[in-house]
Amino acid sequence: MKRLVRLGERDLSRIVRKVIMEQSCSAEDQKPSAGRPQCSEAGVTSGKIISLGELMFLHYRDEANCPKLCSVNQETQVTLS
Repeated sequence: MKRLVRLGERDLSRIVRKVIMEQSCSAEDQKPSAGRPQCSEAGVTSGKIISLGELMFLHYRDEANCPKLCSVNQETQVTLS
């Protein structure tokens, strides 16, 4: 069964922006590794904490709303969410 859906200019531009943002996110930015930048360097102070043995990471979203990870060292002050 086929349907015809009419989209306004506002709806269409919202969908296009969302698709462009989703395509700009990299899956590599979501994998924990020891080579992650420090949260203090990235300017991140809050997020969901992920612990893998002795390594700790904060999960946050950048300005393009892409999920990212940064590593936490012992002196970093963070707000847990």
